[in-house]
Amino acid sequence: MKITLKDGSVKEYASPMSIIDIAKDISEGLARVACLGEVDGEEEDLRTVIDHDCQLNILTAKDEAGLAALREARNHIENAEANLATCYLFINPALYGMIDDLDTTASRKALEGFAGIVKVPSGRFFNKVKLTASGAGGFTKDTGALAMNFIVIDKQAVIQYQKHTVSKIFTPEQNMNADAWQFNYRTVGIAETYDNKVDGIYVHTAKTAS
Repeated sequence: MKITLKDGSVKEYASPMSIIDIAKDISEGLARVACLGEVDGEEEDLRTVIDHDCQLNILTAKDEAGLAALREARNHIENAEANLATCYLFINPALYGMIDDLDTTASRKALEGFAGIVKVPSGRFFNKVKLTASGAGGFTKDTGALAMNFIVIDKQAVIQYQKHTVSKIFTPEQNMNADAWQFNYRTVGIAETYDNKVDGIYVHTAKTAS
């Protein structure tokens, strides 16, 4: 496959490569400062594997694409008359670092004013998931899911509650660990949105599934 870089040079690989591995192949220095990749103009996580000819731009802390996206989110929330002081920013750590490392008045302002900022690992940050009986977090990435770069949520727009489901009960006679009843169950957290508060939520995702 042929990878066309921002400067017009072309790298050829015989097998699929992740963006971070391509960055390392270009230079170790680039790999150390890389934050995100743009594949054919769409932002992708550094772990995204490329298996086809494309144009690739490896973003570093000096690039302002992430900052522009976060500014757009703030404008959306404020235009919806939501209170930024009650909004939480959940963000991919790489994107947060890219914006924070710009260390400009504009970048600092973009991160200010939220009720809280939560960094969510990219391996757990998707717009569609599938619940599983086992595994870390009890879910996996669903088919066709998009990686999320960040999401802004006004806590006044969301109703949260716990769903408690008892899945299996062991009597003292059946319990191999103690002379007592044993209840195995899963607790699932559910969040719903008020119909008139939907504009208090803003999601920024990759444009294509990886």
